[in-house]
Amino acid sequence: MSKDKVITIRVSEQQKNRLIKKSKTAGLSLSEYLINQGLDKQIIKIEGLNEFITELRRIGNNINQLTYLANSGRIYTVDFCELKQELGKIWSAINNL
Repeated sequence: MSKDKVITIRVSEQQKNRLIKKSKTAGLSLSEYLINQGLDKQIIKIEGLNEFITELRRIGNNINQLTYLANSGRIYTVDFCELKQELGKIWSAINNL
């Protein structure tokens, strides 16, 4: 098969170095490595994952706020029962995907 087409991509210096290192480890040229990775790997897109990420960020923000309040002496105890339930729901939903 004739390889007469060129594809140009932009990467950071760090990404370039990692790709070169991985291609050398695999014993392939950079082009061969990228072609194999791009054509031989299956890409799976999970619908609805962004909703879970948003919810986890909200929970993380709430935990950060509680930590700030505890460190500043405004609160002394926190009940995480509701948080545990919400995280359980999120994990359950992710496992169903």
